[in-house]
Amino acid sequence: MLPRVVVVIGWALGWPLLFAGCGDRGFSSTPTQGTPTGIQAYEPDAADAGVLEDATAPVASPALPYQGSSLCRASRGGSGCYPDDMINACDFTIDPDAPDGAVDAGFNVAPACHVVAGGLIPQTTCLPSTVPGMYASTCANSTECSPGYECVAGGTCRHYCCAGNSACSENQFCDAQPMEESPGTLVPVCLAQIPCVLVPLPASSALADGCPPSDQCSVVRDDGATSCVAVGTAQDGDLCEQEHCARGLVCLGPLGSRRCEPLCYTADPSACKSSGRTCIGTLPLFPNPTVGACQ
Repeated sequence: MLPRVVVVIGWALGWPLLFAGCGDRGFSSTPTQGTPTGIQAYEPDAADAGVLEDATAPVASPALPYQGSSLCRASRGGSGCYPDDMINACDFTIDPDAPDGAVDAGFNVAPACHVVAGGLIPQTTCLPSTVPGMYASTCANSTECSPGYECVAGGTCRHYCCAGNSACSENQFCDAQPMEESPGTLVPVCLAQIPCVLVPLPASSALADGCPPSDQCSVVRDDGATSCVAVGTAQDGDLCEQEHCARGLVCLGPLGSRRCEPLCYTADPSACKSSGRTCIGTLPLFPNPTVGACQ
């Protein structure tokens, strides 16, 4: 019988192309005005590493920074695990007391990193993966999804995207969804894009954007791709990492500090006037030059 870690790695390498990153799509139209706020993936910088106050003092091991979405509070390296990764620290924490028969049957072979509720803040931990549930597989709890996946509302395994859109495949976007077994815990997962049309309020009809009544059209990727997303309660200026924006607002900004901003028509001289902002509708976020956001 092969060692369990070898089994895990061999299993994971069977799908090398499944998690290919997305490439940006360009547009040839000429920008209209201003510079819109992008939807950026997490990029660590010098501020994440800490600064020594005394250069002569002993250098202590820096604490691992949390990366990506605040819904995960995950760190790469050390003893931590990162939910996006199919192969991580969990691969070396297989239960040593698991009977050989269980391993041969495919149980406890591929421990997976999951977000779990940890009081008021989430944390990551390794859980056994008992069923190889891949993208869109049905599930009832976290252990029925493969490493890199979570069981979210509706009982479906979706790929984690703690790192944002960069963890999702083409024609997908990263969005917060409640866990199936713990609806009070939100996790970032990749969802399929449902193309739609950005329509600032007041819309001529509830379905003017091409989305169901409970959804609205929003910008979901840096290249201006749109998708129907659930209408939430976050208002103008509110953070939208853990709550969807209210109708007529779009979630823009870098991962970790995205905020709701009103959609607007760039040709309307009164657009954004009450808030002292400008209606900006430039590429790549707004391919249609007549539509932008108050920024």
